[in-house]
Amino acid sequence: MRSTLLLSVLCLLCACVTSGGTGAANVPNLALQDVDGRTQYLSDHIGQKVVVMSFWATWCQPCRQELLELQKVYDKERERGLEVLAVSIDGPETQAGVRAFVKQYGFTFPVLLDSDTRCAALYNPRKLAPMLHIFDRTGRIVFSQSTFQPGEAAALRDKILKVLRGEESKEEEKGAGEQKKGGEGGTEE
Repeated sequence: MRSTLLLSVLCLLCACVTSGGTGAANVPNLALQDVDGRTQYLSDHIGQKVVVMSFWATWCQPCRQELLELQKVYDKERERGLEVLAVSIDGPETQAGVRAFVKQYGFTFPVLLDSDTRCAALYNPRKLAPMLHIFDRTGRIVFSQSTFQPGEAAALRDKILKVLRGEESKEEEKGAGEQKKGGEGGTEE
């Protein structure tokens, strides 16, 4: 009886974090609520579009600056296949203020609440704020950063545009090919 119950629980947990039918391979089908109470699945975004996932909190000033810059890029590039997923890592004591924060700044991209921290456990286990990942259209993380300074806005925008144009993946493939030939290949971020 216990082993059957344990097996059932494990299967249920696996079903919650495995790939969905519409997402890219290895993209967890995590369900998160947005600030309007709608359910959003990561697999409906990652692997379908270029996705910028930003972990942030209402109390984090660099997060606010990063989100404002991401909103500018999103406004210009969402028609080209850009999605921004802003994942709030606010705890219970500040999570109630997330919706008002979003409304105050006019964010139009999906703002998700990671109440049970399952998303952060996968993509931001150290719970850094800000923490940003850029996923290419195949669902691979091609860029990550755990800081944001206002002077970095143009470089971040350029990186996003490069991934939208598909140049980031081509550079990685070229770098991998050069390394196979014995060259140094690739560049460090």
